[in-house]
Amino acid sequence: MSGQARSLLVIDDDEFIVDLVTSVAESDGYAVSSACTPAALEACLAQPWGIILLDLTMPELDTVTALRMIADAQPGSAVAIFSGADEVSVKTATTVAGFYGLTVLGSLSKSGMGELREFLSRH
Repeated sequence: MSGQARSLLVIDDDEFIVDLVTSVAESDGYAVSSACTPAALEACLAQPWGIILLDLTMPELDTVTALRMIADAQPGSAVAIFSGADEVSVKTATTVAGFYGLTVLGSLSKSGMGELREFLSRH
C-alpha cells in the first residue's frame, strides 16, 4: 500500500477518543493526525489522507461543513463516519458525503475499539 493509503485523519473534538483511535491506528501501521476546528481541518487537508474518520457532533465544526471542506480539498476521499450519533444522523451524513462525491467506507460506533481495529485491518 502507498503511504497515503496507510494514513488516517481523525476529525473529532474528544481528546480521549482521538488518543484511543491514534493508539489503535498507529499500532496497525497508520500515520495519524487529527482536527476538530475548520482551521485545523483546512491545514490537515493540505496533504492527502488514505482514510478520513469523521465524528458527527462537534461544537466548532458541523458535519456538512466538514464534508464540504473534505470534498473541496480532496475530491473522492475515503470517509468513514465514526460517531455515537443516532442512526438517522449517520445515514444523513452518509447521504451528504455521497452527494459531495466522497467514498463512504462505512460507519463505526464509538462504543468499541474492536470494531475500529477490524475496520482498519480491512482498509
